[in-house]
Amino acid sequence: MPDTTKLEEYQKIDYIKIQTLLAERFNATRGELPPLNDIKARRYFDNGDHWQLGNGFIGQLPTGDAAEDRTEMLRRAFSPEDVISEVLDTHVQNVLGNDPTISIEGEDKTLEDVLTWFDKRDNTKVLGTALRAARREQASVLRAFIPSGMIDGEGRINAKDLAEALSKIWIRCEPIESGGVIVDDATATELGLCLYRIRIGQADVSLAEYAYLDALGRTVWGTASAHTAKLGAEVAEPLKLGGMLPIYQMNARAMITDSVCQAQRDINLSGTMLTRNNNLAGSRERLAVGVQPPGEWVEQGVDESGNKVMVFQPASMPTGPATFNFLQPESIKDDSGNITAYANPNIIFTDPVPIDTFIGTSEHWRRVIYAKAKMLHLLMSDNATASGKSRIEARKEFQSSLNESKQIVDAAGKWMISVALNIAAHFIGKPGAFVESKVEFQADVSTIELTSEENAEIRADYESGMIDLRTALELRGIKNVEEILERISEQNRLEFETE
Repeated sequence: MPDTTKLEEYQKIDYIKIQTLLAERFNATRGELPPLNDIKARRYFDNGDHWQLGNGFIGQLPTGDAAEDRTEMLRRAFSPEDVISEVLDTHVQNVLGNDPTISIEGEDKTLEDVLTWFDKRDNTKVLGTALRAARREQASVLRAFIPSGMIDGEGRINAKDLAEALSKIWIRCEPIESGGVIVDDATATELGLCLYRIRIGQADVSLAEYAYLDALGRTVWGTASAHTAKLGAEVAEPLKLGGMLPIYQMNARAMITDSVCQAQRDINLSGTMLTRNNNLAGSRERLAVGVQPPGEWVEQGVDESGNKVMVFQPASMPTGPATFNFLQPESIKDDSGNITAYANPNIIFTDPVPIDTFIGTSEHWRRVIYAKAKMLHLLMSDNATASGKSRIEARKEFQSSLNESKQIVDAAGKWMISVALNIAAHFIGKPGAFVESKVEFQADVSTIELTSEENAEIRADYESGMIDLRTALELRGIKNVEEILERISEQNRLEFETE
């Protein structure tokens, strides 16, 4: 039963309190979530904004006169690689690239309606978006909602059957800074929260949705308004949702950490410097030492003695095809302005550096990102020096990472279907009709197939005694290892008893 003190607190909750509770999660002292600025930087990288107003570039930025114009030139030459986006694409595709398996025990017609709704809403994609955000930012939020246009003038939602009721329900992935589930440390009481904006009449209103369980285990679902007249604020009658909230927080171990973002910046720097080096190779810089700049002497009045004052006015030197320049050494003068000698003129051409430095640096930091994402096996495909055992171990790590995400997605998918069913039950006048329904959701995770040579190597290691049977089975990617070992043990026991 929920703590009564907490229930009293939740009953008095308002928009400002909800804002405060959500913001506190990013406080460094609490450590629930990474700082919001770090989360946004990860999101920007994934969305393709690597420049980030200059914060994404770790090279030296121009200073002094015309710094702004030169920074804009640097921005145009900025050459990032979407490595963070690349590893997230691969991970999510391998977890949710295949259609999931959904079942509802003994509910064939219900299952048919659910599958139609699930596919029409493209909820696999919604789960993929949530998984991507959770693996990127440590957490993401799923929120069930009913568009305001589907609610009649008296605030009711009616449907003739389950299919129509489900058609009124949507699931959306929200940014983690906009929502989440707050769990009280002392009582484990859950409070679902989500900030959003909506247009009511002629006004854009900021609302905060909240949900919690009352003393009877029913779901209280309401909205608090930031509007002075409390426009849009309401509390629905408690719902029978089987102890679930219409707001779900998907938590995961972050794959994109601060160190991964730094590695991405290093890759971007290498790419940009490689482009700069390539530009330098085609348009070599020239440094003129001891050379009189081109220009002309211009008269600028007279001195105290009535003599003309001539001042040298430099000009730009024409370059490129069909140009011809006369250069002369710069004169060296004494304190009286008399020419005493001429400098030794020299033109120095700046040569580009070998590209190995940039390519090697980029490959190093790419490997760092792939290692964090458990995808080193993808970089071993063209590496002839990698041993078969190291390839198998790398693939095993990747498979474990996928299975970790599968557990997270399966739980979220089950919530998605269960909460939609129980909300829909109220629309057809049958509250609690699906509370006892057994919903199963299984993501069809891609498996990493070993080559025949790798399988042979595992077998040889087992037969030579280098690895035991458990390790051999695990390296082969067998899922029911314990069951197989128990069966073998039982078979050995029976054979021993019959001897």
